[in-house]
Amino acid sequence: MKNLSLINTGEKVIVIGINENKEKCICNNCNCLNNKHGFQRHILKMGIMPGKTIEVLNNNQDGALLIRIDEMSFSLSKGLAKNIFVKAIH
Repeated sequence: MKNLSLINTGEKVIVIGINENKEKCICNNCNCLNNKHGFQRHILKMGIMPGKTIEVLNNNQDGALLIRIDEMSFSLSKGLAKNIFVKAIH
């Protein structure tokens, strides 16, 4: 089990768990800044939940990850990605 921030570009993984983030979600696409459960809401809006397949399109190890879920692509900060636990698809 690894967190999503450690997955290399081009790899596909399956979400196995999401850790409660202690920080509030900061994004430009939702109204979760003042919401106690903003992290979970933000993640669910992107379709990230246990059992979902994620493809890492770009992980330059310094900034955000570019990921694909179903047919949608998203940018995800390393801080948020560290709270998403995944396993490799074999």
